[in-house]
Amino acid sequence: MGLGKLVHYSVDLVLISMLLAAIRRNTGLQLIYNNSDLKRYITQYLNFGEVAYDKFVSFLKITGYFHIPGFFDRLRDNINDTVSSNDFNNNFNANSTGISSHSAPAPPPPSGKNRV
Repeated sequence: MGLGKLVHYSVDLVLISMLLAAIRRNTGLQLIYNNSDLKRYITQYLNFGEVAYDKFVSFLKITGYFHIPGFFDRLRDNINDTVSSNDFNNNFNANSTGISSHSAPAPPPPSGKNRV
């Protein structure tokens, strides 16, 4: 087994332990391993996943690419979504009837008299 495969399997094991930690924290679901002979090792593995998950989340918080939206952020987003969908519906309804709010008015119909 080469060094590359060892690193690959190690990273996979860390990611799986972090995934199990995230599932436990977000849903409350836990891995059942109480009847296993390897209980001590599984406990250490899952604890390592908890620590790795904590460190990864704290890293994401300091990068500046992620933030936790507050109440007013969600309120602003909901208002923007509502306004955007209303604008779309108004433009769609006007355009589907042949009336456009952005077109020039239609010329008057001819009067029937021939002007020479």
